[in-house]
Amino acid sequence: MKQLEIQFPKSPQPRRQAEAAIPAAKASYLTFMTEYVRQVNEDTLRVTIGGVRIGSAKYSRLAQINLHTRIITFSRYAIENVPERGRRYLVLHELAHVKEPTHNKRFWNIVAQFEPDYKRVGSELEKAFHANVLEEMRRQKSSNKATPPLIWTPRLDHAEELDFDYNKFGGSHDLDCSWDSVDDLDGGIITGGWDEE
Repeated sequence: MKQLEIQFPKSPQPRRQAEAAIPAAKASYLTFMTEYVRQVNEDTLRVTIGGVRIGSAKYSRLAQINLHTRIITFSRYAIENVPERGRRYLVLHELAHVKEPTHNKRFWNIVAQFEPDYKRVGSELEKAFHANVLEEMRRQKSSNKATPPLIWTPRLDHAEELDFDYNKFGGSHDLDCSWDSVDDLDGGIITGGWDEE
């Protein structure tokens, strides 16, 4: 498998330079993850996928699949600087939802067929995800970015400003709640897909 090697500079950059780097990074992530998902899918579940998107979710999901369009959206924080096995597990997890939408016993049995140690691997992935988010928060703080976070309410399709304290939630994210800007989920999209065989 290919290794994702996209790194942002550790030193603070002026805000506009940092913001200008985001679309290029998302494009690189999209190219990498599109091929990566295709390969993992081909080697494992062989389900039909509608495409791949890259978002910047920090407080909600590491990834999600829209079962209607079968488009998988990955947070860039869940795919950069994470253990390879964790990234593969994340892809398997989303692909397994095509066969079983809920996290029931059947779902976990599907995941376990291809990643028997999914609990440990998933835990390591979440730790890496949180470390990436904290690093980004430090980077934003050092560049004096004062934009307040937004809460995303997909059913109502609107966003409102929220005084959000990440530490108030134990430094954790709630997989059933989204605390991200609608704009953060806007990544590239690859249409077409891969067919089941």
